[in-house]
Amino acid sequence: MSPAVLWAIAIIFAVKSDASLLCPTTTAPTETTFLRTLVVYKSNDIYRLSPDCLSTSGFSPLMTSGIGRVAISDMSHCPLSSCMFELATNQKVADSNILHQDNFVAGIVPAGFAALNTKSKMYCVRVKGDCGADLPIWRYTKSAGKDGLLYAYSLDGSVVYTGYAKEATPICYAWSTSSCGEGIPSDKLAILSTYVNNFQGPFRDHFITTWSPYTFDPMVSTSLMGYKKVKDLAKVAIAQSAGSDILKCNCLVKAVQMFDNQPGVGGSSLSPGLFGRFDHKFILADGEANLPSEGYEQTGEIIYCVREKGVCGATVPLKKWFNGFEIDTFYTIEGEADPLMVRNDGILCYVWPLNYAPPGTFNTC
Repeated sequence: MSPAVLWAIAIIFAVKSDASLLCPTTTAPTETTFLRTLVVYKSNDIYRLSPDCLSTSGFSPLMTSGIGRVAISDMSHCPLSSCMFELATNQKVADSNILHQDNFVAGIVPAGFAALNTKSKMYCVRVKGDCGADLPIWRYTKSAGKDGLLYAYSLDGSVVYTGYAKEATPICYAWSTSSCGEGIPSDKLAILSTYVNNFQGPFRDHFITTWSPYTFDPMVSTSLMGYKKVKDLAKVAIAQSAGSDILKCNCLVKAVQMFDNQPGVGGSSLSPGLFGRFDHKFILADGEANLPSEGYEQTGEIIYCVREKGVCGATVPLKKWFNGFEIDTFYTIEGEADPLMVRNDGILCYVWPLNYAPPGTFNTC
């Protein structure tokens, strides 16, 4: 029996089962290197799909046309032989229009088209539910007279392109993204480091910050005077996602740096006096009120993180501790031993590992 007949039978049964009989799994791949963010691009009247950045080729992303994830290689979890096919990129010779389809028969390109040699290949599934794929990829057509048809694409079936008609069925199915997002661009992140001063007792202070002594900002350099860097902890976001970002995290929460700067009677920041205290800490934006003996004020530093592990690729718990003897707030991450004889203030939020890379080596344009 030919592959075409097998697929036809599988698709017929899939109407009731929400997955085909040929594909061995209905769960999405957990290995993120196989999936990459898929976006619709446009240049003049030419539409195309790509997991690669095309801005240097004159294309602009159409963020209103939806966003999803597509496989960029074969994988044992969702094999090409029984679950996926390559979504080819064919360019019409006459007008450079793009036809995405399954070049099913031995990869033969349709007459009048040439196969583009794309940086990354695209793979999707024929049947909704196979390998957990749930996002339809839609194709639209428009008459171009003697030159045949023009094509457009969308990952959102409600999208309308003037003059184009949406085809009755999707080309194939890709993978939807989380409502929070699949990750965050590297340029939105900065390293969070631990610094500590040389004082003892209530003036001892651990200071975790994205600031650096090499930052050309008088306020920053002054804030770090008397502190020595101990280690790098993780990465945190230093900016919210922008509307133009292809890869964005929609579930960031703001954390504000606070400083209880009480140098004491007759003291200063470099030479504390009596009855004072120094303590830096981050608090989430919903706040913590000062106790009667406290004088925390904002320093101006703001970072962003997420509340749940795994959201947007943030997997590192930022554990918050308070040493009541030294009146010192400090932080540890997973893999470090929990300290003794201190108060456990729980997990402030989740941040990104130092070796974090956007999912699927995503190109941020």
